[in-house]
Amino acid sequence: ITPPYDRVPQITAHLGQNNVQGFDWSLDGDFTQFEADRRLTGQPNAQRSFALAQLSRPWLAPQGFVTPKLQLHAAAYQFDAMLADGSQSATSVVPTFSLDSGLVFERDANLFGRKLLQTLEPRAYYVYTPFKDQSLLPNYDTGAADFNFASIYLENAYVGHDKISDNNLLTMGLTTRFLDPDSGSQYARFGIAQRLRLEEQQVTINSAPPRPSRDRKSVV
Repeated sequence: ITPPYDRVPQITAHLGQNNVQGFDWSLDGDFTQFEADRRLTGQPNAQRSFALAQLSRPWLAPQGFVTPKLQLHAAAYQFDAMLADGSQSATSVVPTFSLDSGLVFERDANLFGRKLLQTLEPRAYYVYTPFKDQSLLPNYDTGAADFNFASIYLENAYVGHDKISDNNLLTMGLTTRFLDPDSGSQYARFGIAQRLRLEEQQVTINSAPPRPSRDRKSVV
C-alpha cells in the first residue's frame, strides 16, 4: 500500500453567501504542498493550488424546485521533478453545468392503524462537464466516490481535487417518504434512481481505459 502524502502545509479557505437577489455563490480555495518518498509513489512531489467557484439560482416552492448551477474548477501545479512531457508545471481549468429539478406530491395514508402523510418525489438531474485531458497530472488525493443514492446526484465522480470527471448524463430518481402529519417526523424513506450516460466518461484516475458505465442504478 502506497503511504499517503504528507501535507506540509495545507491551507484552505471558503467564502459563500446565499440568496443574494435569488442567487447562491461560493468560492473554495486550497493550497497544499504534497511530500512523500518518490521511490514509493512513482511521481514527483508538488505544490498544488486549487479553486472551485460555484453560482446557482434556486427556484423553490412547496410543490417542487429547479436549480441551475455553474461551476469552475481550476488547479495549478508546481512539481519538484519533470513530468513525462518534460514540464515542471501544469494547469487545469474545467467548467461544469448542472440542472437539478424535482416535484413533491402528498397524500394522506394509513398504515397499521396509524395516520401518515406519504410523499411521492420524482427528481431529474442533468450534468455536463466537457472533456479535459488530465492524463499527465499526478494523483495526490483523488479517489472514486462510492456509488450510492447520495453520490448519484453529484457533479464529479471523484473526491479530491486532481481529477474532474467529464460528464454528459441524466439521472432520474423517485423517492417516497412516510411522515407524521402533525410533527413532520420521518418514519421511513424509499428511493430508486438510475443514471443514463449520454457519452462515455473518458477521464480516469489512472491511465486505465474508462469502465463501461452507460447504465448504472442505485437503490435504497
